[in-house]
Amino acid sequence: MDLLYTIEGTETTENPIILLYGDIGKDESGNGISGEQFTRELMFLDTLNKKSIEVWINSGGGLVQDGEQIYSAILKSKTPVDTVNCGTAASIAGPIFLAGRNRRMMDFAKVMMHPVSGGDDKSMKAFEASIRTMLSKRSFLTEDDIKTLMDRTSWIMAKECKDMGLCTEIDHSDKFNVKNMISNSCKEVSNKVRQQLKTKKYTMNKVANKLGLVAESNEDAILNAIETMENKYKAEASENKAKFDKFLDEMAETKKAKDAADAKYNEMKAKFDEMEKNKRDEAEAEASNKAKALVEEGVKAGKIKNDAKLIETYNKMAKANYEDTKSVIDALPVNKVGANIVTGTENKATGTEGQVVKHTAAAHMAAIAIKNKQF
Repeated sequence: MDLLYTIEGTETTENPIILLYGDIGKDESGNGISGEQFTRELMFLDTLNKKSIEVWINSGGGLVQDGEQIYSAILKSKTPVDTVNCGTAASIAGPIFLAGRNRRMMDFAKVMMHPVSGGDDKSMKAFEASIRTMLSKRSFLTEDDIKTLMDRTSWIMAKECKDMGLCTEIDHSDKFNVKNMISNSCKEVSNKVRQQLKTKKYTMNKVANKLGLVAESNEDAILNAIETMENKYKAEASENKAKFDKFLDEMAETKKAKDAADAKYNEMKAKFDEMEKNKRDEAEAEASNKAKALVEEGVKAGKIKNDAKLIETYNKMAKANYEDTKSVIDALPVNKVGANIVTGTENKATGTEGQVVKHTAAAHMAAIAIKNKQF
């Protein structure tokens, strides 16, 4: 068969190697390591009666389902399968690494655990439960320990992995291969690590200090402090809202009072404007009547010719400037000659005195007309 992940020379070597380098599971572009193809190659190698098979791992993880296929294939292989962490076994690549009979890590290698992502809440919980089982069955850690590590996204170096039972050997990069197999004493170390996870790793001193608590405060104390702070903020928010609502009510009352005052002002102004108009109308009517009476008296006295156009001219002049017009009319002689003076008709019978009266009256009228812009 075509071998995509197996190093060439499987027929001649007693320990063939399969590389798990890259993302686990195919993406939309067809890139990545297929769990099905990897399983087929491992099953093929298992039929060759080799001494052992090695799976070298350097992967950031990928699809859980493809990882489960590879994990199961390693466990079910009749030929011993050893896994080697050549750098990173993150996410689902971590359980695959733990599936090996012997699990070796480079001294700079690491295992990473984190929460499952993708899918709905129900499926994520199912996959997380599956991974906790896969990891806890192949190490000293319980499922609760695994959950703690996954929840906070943990990067675990080679030495810690050995203490926790996640690996059996460390390959030192200085090429002095020190092979320390797991012993009962390792379990004691693992218990100490587990205790750290439950105590020291959970301390939140910076948060406690921010909340005004003493260092090493437990979770309940921190939660109570946060709830107290939340209640304080809620109370302040409620108080501020009440103040703001009161302010809005006061503004509404102020606007209502202003609108009432404006309405009252407009009402009073309208009355005042009406009174002023009536006063002006009365004054104008009085001035018109007074001017009319003055002109009528001049006509009756024979000082003004009884001519409608001339009378209208005198009326306008008297209305505009009563006193000056009265002076002009009073200066006119009480005879028929006076009627001709304003027309400019010269009466030879009047003599020098008539000319003087004529010119004087005409000068007064011209002055009044110019002053009042009647002509």
